[in-house]
Amino acid sequence: MNMFPTKSFFLLLFILFGLSSKAQSRFPGMYLVSFTDKNQSPFSISKPAQFLSERAILRRINAEIDIIEQDLPVNPFYIDSIEDYSAQASFSSRWLNAVLVRMDDSLKLENIKLLTFVDSVAYMAPLKPIKKKKSSKYHVKRVETGMQVVSDNMDYGESYNQLDLIGLLDLHKMGFHGEGVQIAVLDNGFKGMGGMTVFDDFFDNGQLLGTKEIANPGGDVFKAGNHGTYVMTTMAAFQEGVLVGSAPGALYWLIHTEDNDYEYPIEEFNWAVGAEFADSAGVDIITSSLIYSTFDDTLLDHNHNQLDGKTAIISRIAQIATEKGILVFNSAGNDAQKAWHKIAFPADAKDVMTIGAVTQQGVYALFSSLGYTADKRVKPDVVAVGQAVKSISPNTGKIVEINGTSFSNPSIAGATAILKQANPSASTNEIRDAIRQSASQYQYPDSLLGYGIPNFYLAHVLLNNDNIPEIKEGEGFTLMPNPYLSDLFILFNISDSQQVDIQIVDLSGKVIWEDLNIPCTPGINLKRLENVDNFAQGTYLVVMRVGGKTYTKKLVK
Repeated sequence: MNMFPTKSFFLLLFILFGLSSKAQSRFPGMYLVSFTDKNQSPFSISKPAQFLSERAILRRINAEIDIIEQDLPVNPFYIDSIEDYSAQASFSSRWLNAVLVRMDDSLKLENIKLLTFVDSVAYMAPLKPIKKKKSSKYHVKRVETGMQVVSDNMDYGESYNQLDLIGLLDLHKMGFHGEGVQIAVLDNGFKGMGGMTVFDDFFDNGQLLGTKEIANPGGDVFKAGNHGTYVMTTMAAFQEGVLVGSAPGALYWLIHTEDNDYEYPIEEFNWAVGAEFADSAGVDIITSSLIYSTFDDTLLDHNHNQLDGKTAIISRIAQIATEKGILVFNSAGNDAQKAWHKIAFPADAKDVMTIGAVTQQGVYALFSSLGYTADKRVKPDVVAVGQAVKSISPNTGKIVEINGTSFSNPSIAGATAILKQANPSASTNEIRDAIRQSASQYQYPDSLLGYGIPNFYLAHVLLNNDNIPEIKEGEGFTLMPNPYLSDLFILFNISDSQQVDIQIVDLSGKVIWEDLNIPCTPGINLKRLENVDNFAQGTYLVVMRVGGKTYTKKLVK
């Protein structure tokens, strides 16, 4: 799974990374052949249109990212030379400078190792599945609840709370729904999407840019697994009064990388191929609700010490994708109460936004995998609703509840598409920082929630360079802006989930506006005060009551 610099240390390092001689000698099997260089390549960094789309090139130009040798495709001469040894080549990886091949016997393997341009050969998977189809990896529990709409906001239907919790509704109200932003979704398949009413607009409006089948070449992503279908309901669904995703106006690439029959390192390579395809297509965002830690062959298992963002193939590739100007999101995992316990790969990558899970009430979901990384970085980055997430069953068409960081993650990825649309000149670093800084426990992150629950409107304010004062817990509130013209927000910090009362009174003491029993989450909260734009110019008092205390500030219109 790892690329090594010289042949002389190959065997030693191979063993150190858990790939035994037994695993190496399984035939027929799939092997990753890594090359030493890209010398004499027919491709040139001066002609990037040979291997990158116009949109991918523009993304690099806008972000001032150079096109380098790493971006060049694998030298086709090297691949042809490998095939001369009756090794059947499959997909190749530009960023790993490697090709996946089928090998039938050890003699071919040994001969290929002797080629001067071959750096290493690593076993990735048996040729055929050796166990029954995976069924429990994602911990998705579906509970039929019918089609009753219980939200006060009939337009959002069952989605209202999970989008409101992350402060996304204000950006939607401003007219941002993800239009023009491209998202690549890497998953196990998207079975049943074509027959679901919540995706009618998605297909009718041409929001599907294309599909890519990697795990099952020649197959159909819409006939594989349906985990990706549930993922898509959290982002792209749009059926007013029933379900609305976080980015119902965005454009999507659907990429099948996860093999539904077994668990082997080949799936990390599939993910790499999918990420590189997304890069070459020019996407803005990659979202993946896939993680890897242990495999069907235990000799290939990862361990906690490798959670450094630099060891696993998938983590290295995910980090490279961020360095190409892509915002990459990945689920933290659902293993907190299992033997693995911690986040998995590629959630350990430095600039990947790793997303954990909370309940609909904003409380830590007990299954959500824990940080930190092996090198003590904060992970997860932020969290969103991942327990009792409202979705639609592709089998019944009814509202269901699903569990997992698989579904908190795409909610955040979609919300980020909204943020990017609203702030087109913001860099990926600025967007990531704003999301973290907007979160409920940014000042005191932990291994359960990371920086906490983000508020995407606050992130938008941060990206627009508005001055956000530090609000310490229990020290009242701040009004933004003050004086104000139309939009008015209140920012405060509380210690636990509770209800807040807010009133506006004139100088005679008359209450002219109020909002009572507002549900709030622990940490920083940003709330829009609705219908205050028609107040007469003058001075008012804003009164907030929370936790038995009353706070008052002057407001100028």
